[in-house]
Amino acid sequence: FFGDLIDILEDRFRFYLDHLYADRNQTHGENYINAHFKAVKNSDYLMKLRAKKMVSDTSEFHLLLSKGSSVHIGCLDLKVDDDLKQDLIARGKLQPTDEVNAGDTIQTHVLIFGSNTTQGGWETLCTLNCSLERLREEYPGHLESGVAMISDAGSGYKTKENIVGLRGKGVALYHNSAAGHGKSQKTDGKGASLKAQRDKAMRAGKPRDCTTPMREVQAQRFDGGLPGTISELINISHDERIKMRSWKGLMKYLDFEYRDDGSIRVWRHWTIGPGKIISRKLLDSLYEGHEDEDDESDGDDKGSDAAWDEWPSWALQYQNKRIAKRWEGEIYLGKITDWADDPLRQLNVEFDEAIVEYLDADVPNGHNENFTLAEVKRGLQLYEEEGEDLETKMPAVEADKEADLGTAQTSVPHSAGESSSSGGGGGSSSMIARDTTIPYPQRETGGTLVTVKDGEYGPTDDESGGGEEKKTENEK
Repeated sequence: FFGDLIDILEDRFRFYLDHLYADRNQTHGENYINAHFKAVKNSDYLMKLRAKKMVSDTSEFHLLLSKGSSVHIGCLDLKVDDDLKQDLIARGKLQPTDEVNAGDTIQTHVLIFGSNTTQGGWETLCTLNCSLERLREEYPGHLESGVAMISDAGSGYKTKENIVGLRGKGVALYHNSAAGHGKSQKTDGKGASLKAQRDKAMRAGKPRDCTTPMREVQAQRFDGGLPGTISELINISHDERIKMRSWKGLMKYLDFEYRDDGSIRVWRHWTIGPGKIISRKLLDSLYEGHEDEDDESDGDDKGSDAAWDEWPSWALQYQNKRIAKRWEGEIYLGKITDWADDPLRQLNVEFDEAIVEYLDADVPNGHNENFTLAEVKRGLQLYEEEGEDLETKMPAVEADKEADLGTAQTSVPHSAGESSSSGGGGGSSSMIARDTTIPYPQRETGGTLVTVKDGEYGPTDDESGGGEEKKTENEK
């Protein structure tokens, strides 16, 4: 009995230590992002904001309890450089005498109010996209290098609709914070001042009752609103939504790096290992009607469900590595594309060109062969000694090599928006903020910001009264 009890306690202790290490690692990642990225946006949902009237009695308690608004809180930390400072001064956002210097951080809150309180994956994608677009409008030309997103792993944030749908939306990195760290002063801490501002507006009768999202927005804008805060009303449509099949293993990952070829590099924990690249083709195939689309992007998948399987720790260091093999006096180049789930620990190598004379039974098409770990090490050494010189003579192969490797040798995700003094990350990035040339399946989202006019409060039970959808520049 005591022996079994000791085993149980040891298992629980190891589990507790693993949790502490993971928590500390994600916290370290969050600190690194805040220190090295130019634009960082924290996001969280406020719990359903209950409707409120200036004068009400107990008969209306349950009625008001059933009504409410969804409130999404975004907090952008934007590092100031000389260009941003001069731009803000030119637009009257800053005065030349203000004590804002290069390297300081400007903090801007975006409150998005809506009637859809489900806070699911699609709703979250629509809300985040509208929030980012509103921030680009506030800081034109200063967020194009990509925004690092931070949120907890709850609600609709860590969903396939949101993670995959953010491709091409100006996101460089998506980081899920450590357990409990989503409840921070930057996001949930805004709730108290938000409610105080609402009470202030209701006492002035502008508006007197806050029973719809539109009135909540008007209350937040009363008397100039809270300093450094933007309040908007969103309308979410499901007409543009494309159904998606499940993403196997999504819940295992906490960090997502968006790459310029439409692929995503994922980590279970912040910068532990080189990460796993999930290609654009495989991500696109999650959308209904796009399962068999051809795609020229490079990745580590072969178009099947097996590609979603996690590489084991012993094989992860060899993922997508370039390798060489000498056969009949010739050197053939290839790439490690898969691992074999057997006790021998073999890795599959796909050669760039067929080895025509290769009659080995393990290479039926002349392109693929399973290597033992010893053969892999010899092949990697041969590639370093002679294979790399052959790559430089073949530009097309060299380009493929760069696309495959991406940032594999860089353990820390980085963006073109990192400050030059960041130190870590190093080198140029494989990511861009908004690639409008890639035809992503879910290109459009169903979120639209609605214009809210001051003084036109509309009926208490209809949020659309007095509001109209904001028009894009083309529509204007």
